[in-house]
Amino acid sequence: MTNVADGDCIPAAAETCEIVCVIDRSGSMLSMSKAAIDGFNTFIESQRGIDGNAKITVALFNHEYAIIHDGIDVKSVPHLTTDTYIPNGYTALFDAMGKTIGTVMERIARYTIKPKVLFMTITDGQENSSREFKDKRKLIDLINQRRTDGWEFLFVGSDPEGFDDELLASLGGASHAMCVPQSAVGQMRAYQTLACATTSYRAGGDISNWKDQSKDDDGDEQCGHYRRYKRGYHKTGPSYVPPIFPTEIPRKKKIKKIKKIWPQKPINKFGDGRLPPEPRYFVNSK
Repeated sequence: MTNVADGDCIPAAAETCEIVCVIDRSGSMLSMSKAAIDGFNTFIESQRGIDGNAKITVALFNHEYAIIHDGIDVKSVPHLTTDTYIPNGYTALFDAMGKTIGTVMERIARYTIKPKVLFMTITDGQENSSREFKDKRKLIDLINQRRTDGWEFLFVGSDPEGFDDELLASLGGASHAMCVPQSAVGQMRAYQTLACATTSYRAGGDISNWKDQSKDDDGDEQCGHYRRYKRGYHKTGPSYVPPIFPTEIPRKKKIKKIKKIWPQKPINKFGDGRLPPEPRYFVNSK
């Protein structure tokens, strides 16, 4: 795990922003793993070129929990890879959120100037295996306390039934949650929208309309700075190639099978030995 240097008191600039990402890596994410990796990596690239100090904490969870980056500079955070992101297991969503909140609280308590915190959760399923925060009231109380300290919470999910009403109310209501398709395109859209919201938050802007910030004047689902990273106009050098964001998944076209039929015997109904008719073609319905 990458983390900040040890010390009793860590100075922090007034404009410092803490970006917290709690990312689902349960078994249901397996079919979308590449999109999740590419989406997160492009999210990171979009934040590296923005002025201001920002630290990022990244937690991955299934039925187990691991913080892979704890409060490191967003400009130096490594990309996710197939070695660090391996979907499997169940979904201990409440444990992941509660433990990450506690970890960030403990670290920023040592700062001389408290930073602003943007806490984002990305999942595709429902809570089903938490232990420490099995009672969701414990998590809800913790979130309410942090919101009084100025923390902002955003929640992205793929299963509408997994949007717990009480939990959403503690996060700030339905305006702080977004549902995306449970697909590769849905993962791309999730990170695209979060990138735009994070950029606005770091600039001191309002994120109350964060779900619409990824749309440009024409209604395109890509905000300006994120579209530039998609097209390759970035400041990370020629070695970085941003992933392609598909707009739709092409469907395979059904190929009609053409079968050529020749009469087996050159005999017509009169049996006079005339030449066989021309071969007939028909479309096999099977």
